[in-house]
Amino acid sequence: MKTRLFNKDFTLLWLGQSVSQMGNGAGMIAVLWWVQTTTGSAMALGTLAMVQTLMGTAISPFAGAFADRVNRKWIIVGADVIRGLIYCLLSWLAFNQQLSLPLLFVAAGTAAVCSQFFYPAIGSSIPLLVPDKDLERANSLNQMSINLVNILGYAVGGILVALAGVPALLLINGISFLVSAFSETFISIPRVVREGAVVGTRTFLADIKEGFGYVRSNKVLFKIMQVAMMLNFFFTPYFILLPKFVNEYMGAGSDVYGFILSAQMAGALAATLIISLTNIIKRNLWLIKWSIVIQATLLLSLPFLPVQIWPLHVSLFAVLGLFNASLNIYFGALVQRTTDKQHLGKVFGIMGAMSQGLQPLSQGIAGILGEVVRLPIILTACSLANGLGGMMFARVPGLDHFLSGNGKKQIESTQPEPVPASA
Repeated sequence: MKTRLFNKDFTLLWLGQSVSQMGNGAGMIAVLWWVQTTTGSAMALGTLAMVQTLMGTAISPFAGAFADRVNRKWIIVGADVIRGLIYCLLSWLAFNQQLSLPLLFVAAGTAAVCSQFFYPAIGSSIPLLVPDKDLERANSLNQMSINLVNILGYAVGGILVALAGVPALLLINGISFLVSAFSETFISIPRVVREGAVVGTRTFLADIKEGFGYVRSNKVLFKIMQVAMMLNFFFTPYFILLPKFVNEYMGAGSDVYGFILSAQMAGALAATLIISLTNIIKRNLWLIKWSIVIQATLLLSLPFLPVQIWPLHVSLFAVLGLFNASLNIYFGALVQRTTDKQHLGKVFGIMGAMSQGLQPLSQGIAGILGEVVRLPIILTACSLANGLGGMMFARVPGLDHFLSGNGKKQIESTQPEPVPASA
């Protein structure tokens, strides 16, 4: 374990992610705006998101178990290389006017699979690269850099779509992933020695089963993840239908769409600074406990804001970003701190699969409803459902105990028996 936060390995990981994320923000705008302006179809937007989530969710538990078996550095590098090549190819196809929805769906699904390998490897590597006492700071700094470059990427991306076109934005995205992969080759991530059976004799199925049993042993965490499935189901339509909302309901262009996404990242950046530099969140855990209800209340007002005054929409998403990032950063650090290092990859993989489990259904339904139901009605219904889900989250038994950092004791007191090794 490293004794200081800004050691070489964490710094390279931090900078590498920042470079790729900057291009990724611009690239996402390019892809979504291409779909919206080419097809004008909410169903196409929903289908694109559904393909990405389905492939990602299906592979997530396997990817988490893989991260616990294999050198995490090469998972991280490989995922960035493949995503870089994918987006460079998409750029070439778009430039030559050969890009189609089926090709975009295949490329987006493949990139989503790479992301599912990438993020458990990242999440399980950070506790190996920084001191335990600095986990919140490390996660905050990591998120802060992502937010900073996303603010720039989304804002500039929305403008550049109009000035330079979709192919240029996709090329920037691809190059950023390749630059990130290069910097990550110089990282050294410690290997975790597995207890029990020899790694080579175990099947991935046994690893996944062991990881699921480990998650279930923390009853509070498992309940939170169950509630998260419902919450993500009702939060998803906002982001699937946002390009359509901006383009058709607000009558605005890609620049306003970029500003809204940048504002959300700016709010998330504010959250990282608050967590990194102050103890406000630790001293006021009710902000975490009730953050989902607060977000749902804010989103309830979205369809009723004057469409001509788009800065109001931008401001609303900035506040949303603040509360959403605070919840994610604090919760992620707690999971890292309370999970045994040899199970981190599996736990992050299972968390991803569970939290995204209902998203493909939500994305498909959002795409269909977006064609036949007025957007304000859809968004209002989702806000009310999220408010109910937020109440359920706040009332999870033992949540206060877990948020205070005592989740480790809960796991240790109910630790499941290890899964027998497979021949």
